[in-house]
Amino acid sequence: MMFDRRSLGAAHPCAAAPRPLFEGAPVFFYSHTPNGTTPMSRPLMYRLIDKTGIPLEREAVPCDRNEHMEAFAERGRAIEAGQGDPFRVARTELCNGEVVVSTVFLGIDHAFTLEPDTVGVPPLLFETMVFGGSFDELQHRTSTWCQALDEHHRVCGQILHSQPQTPGECND
Repeated sequence: MMFDRRSLGAAHPCAAAPRPLFEGAPVFFYSHTPNGTTPMSRPLMYRLIDKTGIPLEREAVPCDRNEHMEAFAERGRAIEAGQGDPFRVARTELCNGEVVVSTVFLGIDHAFTLEPDTVGVPPLLFETMVFGGSFDELQHRTSTWCQALDEHHRVCGQILHSQPQTPGECND
């Protein structure tokens, strides 16, 4: 669906000065009808921009399909070059490596899974997930890099303080 961001009105954050799009490719929006009333649309795809070189100041902005694909291609090139994953907020191994907490940028707004109403809900673009242990598959999503880092630390603390253990060991 093609969408003209100017129709959102000046107060909407997506209506700000439009960025040039690659060869007229549309910004993808998803639409649904919250509460069975008025249809709404919001951006689906996002990319990270680095304002200052400081990871905490990375900002997710709506983008078109070509920008989205290029962001993921750049991610792949960075990983292959051994520069790390630019989408990784944090990764922590706990319990002698038996539990991993990983927090990453998703690139797609996962608030669309909230039913039936996403009006006023910020995009959910970052995910903290636990692999292993008694918290296996625990998952939390957040909207910003800073929120994601805070959530990562909160989940790590929750895991470490939830069970009696000696340093570095888990009782799972």
